[in-house]
Amino acid sequence: MAIIYLQQIIRGRSLQNTMYDGKEKRAEMIRELRSTHALQAAEQQILDDEKQATILLQQQQQLDDMRVRDGRAT
Repeated sequence: MAIIYLQQIIRGRSLQNTMYDGKEKRAEMIRELRSTHALQAAEQQILDDEKQATILLQQQQQLDDMRVRDGRAT
């Protein structure tokens, strides 16, 4: 049983090393993906802000149009 347990530990450690090596080989790609994701989030926030500004401008225009129709132009 001890030998089987030792083999499992060695295989597990070998797998860990393989995964670590793969991660190190692709570290640059991982950094690029993370930075791209951060940029996408920032771009989405800008789009959301622009959309909100457009909605507010449309609402203001509608209010101004209503005032003009009601004869309350400023």
